[in-house]
Amino acid sequence: DQSEGLDQSVAAPGAGVKISGIDPAVLAKKVADGIQRRKPELVVPAKTRLLFALLQLSPRYGDWLLRQFA
Repeated sequence: DQSEGLDQSVAAPGAGVKISGIDPAVLAKKVADGIQRRKPELVVPAKTRLLFALLQLSPRYGDWLLRQFA
């Protein structure tokens, strides 16, 4: 099991990360723009893009980060 040793909250939507609310109108505009541009993925908020890229490159590193900061 890949989640071995991880807190149960990481299995929750958003991996248990606590984020502030995103304005629904802003999110809707970003989704509509992504659809028009035919983007297969949308990472919101933008400041999470680097973290998202790191986690895609190395899931084990992502697990380590979650253990350190969760």
